[in-house]
Amino acid sequence: IHGWECDSSKNPNDPTSSVLYWRFFNALSGDDLTWDPDGWNDFSAAFTVDEYAASCNHIYLYLHEIRKEFDIVVDDIQMSTFTTTVPTYSPTFGDTEPVPEITEGPTGSPTTMPTVSSVTLCPAEESVPFEIPSGPVMLGRSNSLCVLTKAVPDANGTLSSIAPVALSYDGGDWEIAAGEFAMALLYGQEFGDKADGSQIHLPKLSGSQKYYLTSYSYALDETNKAARLLESGTFGTTAADLAAWDGFALTTETAKQWVQDQMALPITSHREFFRRRSNGRLINPMPIGRSDHPCNGLSRWRRFTLSSKEGETGNINIPIFEAARDTTEPDDYISIKLNGYLRTVLPSGSFDFTDIHSNTEYEFNTEYEMCGRPEEYVGGRIWLRHSDGICRQLQLQNPMVQFFDDSPQPALVLNLPSVSKDDLALIADELPNRGDEYILYPALSDSLCANLPDVVEEQDAPIFGRLPDGSHLQFDPRLQLDENSLGSPTPDGGGRVRSLTGDQTRCANAPRTFLNEEQCYLTNSTTACGSAGAPNLEILLESTEIIEFHSITGQYVYAIMGLPLIDAFDTKQPWPCEPGLRSRWTIEDASFCTQPTTMGSLTNATLVELLMNSGDANQYIRDINFPVTGSQCDASDSTTLVEAEIIIGSQCFKRVHPDHMSVYDFTYWTLDMTHPGNMIAAMAGHPHPIKKWMDNGTSVFLEYPAFKGPDDYDTLASHPISRWVNHSPKFPKLGRYGDTVRFVDLPNEIRLDEVAEHFGAETGLVGGGIMVCGSPFESANDPSYGRVFEASTGRDTAWGLWKQREDTWTLTALEAPDQLRQRTAWALAQQLVIARDAIGVRGFASEAFLTYYDIFVRHAFGNYRDVLREISYSPLMAENLSFLQSKSAAYIWEHLDKISFADENFAREIMQLFSTGLCKLKLDGTPMLDDDDKCILAYTNDDIMSFARVWTGFDYQQGRANVEDERWGGNRHDPMRIIPSWRDKFPKTDMEGGYIGDGYPLCVDLPEKMFLKKGAKYVLRGASHMPELMEDDPAFRTDPSLKKFVLDSTSNLKSKLLCKEDANGNCQYENSVTLDESLTCTAAECQADTLRVVQVNEGIHYEYVRPACVEQVFYANGKKVINKDRNSDSSCANPLLPYASEACCQGQQDPKAERFPGYLYDQERVSYSTANDRCSAMGMGSCDFSSIEGIDSHKQGYHWTTDNCAIQVKVNSVGQVALVYEPDSYASLHPHIHINNRNFFKVYWDDDFPKNDNDVTVGNSCGNSTCQSLVTGGGLCDTAF
Repeated sequence: IHGWECDSSKNPNDPTSSVLYWRFFNALSGDDLTWDPDGWNDFSAAFTVDEYAASCNHIYLYLHEIRKEFDIVVDDIQMSTFTTTVPTYSPTFGDTEPVPEITEGPTGSPTTMPTVSSVTLCPAEESVPFEIPSGPVMLGRSNSLCVLTKAVPDANGTLSSIAPVALSYDGGDWEIAAGEFAMALLYGQEFGDKADGSQIHLPKLSGSQKYYLTSYSYALDETNKAARLLESGTFGTTAADLAAWDGFALTTETAKQWVQDQMALPITSHREFFRRRSNGRLINPMPIGRSDHPCNGLSRWRRFTLSSKEGETGNINIPIFEAARDTTEPDDYISIKLNGYLRTVLPSGSFDFTDIHSNTEYEFNTEYEMCGRPEEYVGGRIWLRHSDGICRQLQLQNPMVQFFDDSPQPALVLNLPSVSKDDLALIADELPNRGDEYILYPALSDSLCANLPDVVEEQDAPIFGRLPDGSHLQFDPRLQLDENSLGSPTPDGGGRVRSLTGDQTRCANAPRTFLNEEQCYLTNSTTACGSAGAPNLEILLESTEIIEFHSITGQYVYAIMGLPLIDAFDTKQPWPCEPGLRSRWTIEDASFCTQPTTMGSLTNATLVELLMNSGDANQYIRDINFPVTGSQCDASDSTTLVEAEIIIGSQCFKRVHPDHMSVYDFTYWTLDMTHPGNMIAAMAGHPHPIKKWMDNGTSVFLEYPAFKGPDDYDTLASHPISRWVNHSPKFPKLGRYGDTVRFVDLPNEIRLDEVAEHFGAETGLVGGGIMVCGSPFESANDPSYGRVFEASTGRDTAWGLWKQREDTWTLTALEAPDQLRQRTAWALAQQLVIARDAIGVRGFASEAFLTYYDIFVRHAFGNYRDVLREISYSPLMAENLSFLQSKSAAYIWEHLDKISFADENFAREIMQLFSTGLCKLKLDGTPMLDDDDKCILAYTNDDIMSFARVWTGFDYQQGRANVEDERWGGNRHDPMRIIPSWRDKFPKTDMEGGYIGDGYPLCVDLPEKMFLKKGAKYVLRGASHMPELMEDDPAFRTDPSLKKFVLDSTSNLKSKLLCKEDANGNCQYENSVTLDESLTCTAAECQADTLRVVQVNEGIHYEYVRPACVEQVFYANGKKVINKDRNSDSSCANPLLPYASEACCQGQQDPKAERFPGYLYDQERVSYSTANDRCSAMGMGSCDFSSIEGIDSHKQGYHWTTDNCAIQVKVNSVGQVALVYEPDSYASLHPHIHINNRNFFKVYWDDDFPKNDNDVTVGNSCGNSTCQSLVTGGGLCDTAF
């Protein structure tokens, strides 16, 4: 138990420490303490909460020192009080009182309350109430009004302290009464409605309280009937609502009409409500946007000199204050300057330049840093940092903006109209102001306007306005949000604003998604901007790059060194010949191996072969995976061979820890409450143990203190390797030092646009021919509303911004005319919940939360499937239920060398909470029961694991402008994108004994030239020739030699894609085109197996979207494909599908291949038969090549070979399988289909599956030796199709 921010004065051991650290070992004994790796294990410990522990602001419960090789599942944690003895001053490590008996585990399915056989009927109307007992009760329905109450009877039977508990009326089911008492009493219960009545369990009441049933006669007039309807369909009945019903009787038809009228009302969007009223100050361009212009209508002006934005806000540019006076002759005025610019003048006679507490004097004509945040009204407090470094409040108060005829004058002064309600009016913001703020309704026509900059920046000269009476106001710049809604996207995607601000403001163009794709349009604006998608950028992980990561992001990224193979406590790594084990070796000059390790000849030969043929291109280290089958070492080395050195030619390979030189983001360990050594070092005056490597020495290597050295601090102890094993999962891994990694695979905190742009990637598109898109209710703000809300900009000075989303909801609930929609949305929001504390921007963001809530507002009267789709793509839901950036087991194994499983949280909750529920239901909604009267489960844990793999690959969209600041990483406003490499590639079973995808056509069954058939879909890409649904090399974006597929002038397809005239006679290209008939091929179309992007006209491109279809895992006659060259990875492919390009050789012995000179476009993919035909046309043949000649590397992809591919499966102990490809020959096989992979998925077996006798109690010799038993468990089986 780790406590933080505790009251050190109450620490009985060290009154200088505000940290608590208690460590507890399992207090159970005997058989209870024996660890069962295959079952549930119990842990129990007791501790006392003393005064010091109770004073801690934060308490964390850590489960650690858990062995990594075990698959740990925490079933239940209970913390309860069981004694009130006086606490001791030290933690107890055993039970001080008997621990309550642990209850039995939960049942496999929920149980239902037994049905009560007798029915309690309500008394006659207006009769004496009668008492009913607590416990299970079946209450009969009442045709009048029957109320169940709690009351206290006196000696005469008179009831007092009456509180309603439940009621039934008009023959309806019983319902829990409104009010706190009933809600608390029956918390967690609902009435079970049966044929004879409604059943519930009445809790036992305290003291003399009893339950009573009372019946009443009642009649409602038409007004009250209407009120009842409005009460159930709105957030509260108002006098105006009732007045609208005056003269109308409540009937089925009038109620129906009210519902229809409510459904027809325009949507009141919470997001739009917030944005229109977000009119906070902005004195400098920020990623969200820029400020308004003083000459535009609805500009803001103020009388006070200093705003809170000009105080200390933690930014680099600290405002500089100066009180200037002429010291050479008497001066009647003091000039107040900020950042060197005149802000106001004050008469010198009454000027007091001291602090308010100690009368410390400040010097005239001396610059001082602003500290604190000025109060925003004339007479508000201001603070300056004195030359002694202390921040002090001044006697001087926030002065009025004023200038006199004989005083210094500001440089920029506009002429303002007189104060009036129609021109220049006082504005009373919802956020407090003292009447010193104004709004200018009309635009100004002052000649100075043309000379003012388009964008206001904080280092610019301030702008003032002179009123006809000679007084002055200062321009008060406010955030300007642009209209970027679905129907009205920003015309250039925000490109002009981005350009004007020098890229300080981002592009505002929303990504094209299922929400907006039909409303996006092609713009020809030369200032347009758009997202280029996830940068297809690769970065070398070496010292220069790692230092740049730190300088740009502030994250502490290191390559870990010093991890031992044998630690100070004699914990050893396994020997390198353990089947399936990955071992790591450093590469040095042979001269560094002074004492090569003695080992058996078989061991040496096997390790040498693996090291030489590993395919690992890293120049510093080499990883090898010991094969599961086919390789052996000398058994005599198994207990002695841990550390090893091997000389191979001129190189020395020295075995190191498997994480040696792996690069991690260690920022988590720099925090005060995460790494105990941080506090210890600070108390001892030593450098920060994590930050010091980068901050003090600019080293990118962090040395793990496995062994205490003679010069180490006394407080530093040797660290066991278990500490690294337990804590390393907290550190995002980037790769290995010397690796080239993809930008998209970097941790979220480093995967910033600024990083991509620094390393040369284009994160945005500019110029004409860009698709511009908006998002739902992304409205412009309206300054006439005043500053009701303040959008977070990254320079926030207001506290509690998160409360704005609650205020938005309350105001909308009270004022929105579409009350039925709002009430329905609220009901949906209670079911599809996100926890505020799970969201990284919970402390300051509003818009992202309101965008999520708007899903329910927009779909309140729509289709629940649409709601599920949107919440599934919502970044907030992904963050809340932890499937954001969830990656497949194959990806984690390939890139991070770890065994992991896809996050199961959302996969479970979308079924249990959001859709099916736990039990299968009949058509009437009642549970389906088995023979034991238990409900039949709707899904199993296998289903959860299968569906978890569906929710892999989801990631934030690229950050953009015009929405609340996203400085905490990630775009939380737009539906997520899918990163293909993160997705699980393997089959997923469904809940009905089949697979997801059943019912879709097989890809091999799609018609030939599907791209010309009826139903083929093309999506407009504008000037970009890069596909969105596939990944091409980033060099394609700027390569002038790129070969495109240009549609012939006679093409029938081209005629379908050409622009059509709109109502105004303008030629408009359609967002998407679906062929309404099958077309005959022309020209190159007749030679193509499939298309990617086609050019219709210069600067106009469409991407072909293949229909959804199923690619089967098992198929006949598989062929090997090679990516670029033989030393790159190989895989297998179905020869019937267009998976790869041709590779043609003069003969099978010729290692160099060529492409068909008439290939149709770069990265074209064809079927195996087409590849053979093209090679035959060249007088050559397909081959198992080594390299492709005559074509740039970035234009090469996968190419067909003549090698056959066997498809095998590994079968584990529960019958799941992992796919294994075995080509005739290969230099390197892709990890996700290598025999060492652990990508198991569920399949259905006709009979019993092959079982390794070593895995299970009753095996079957791996299917009676049909399959090969593996020493790592399970079996390897051939497949036949």
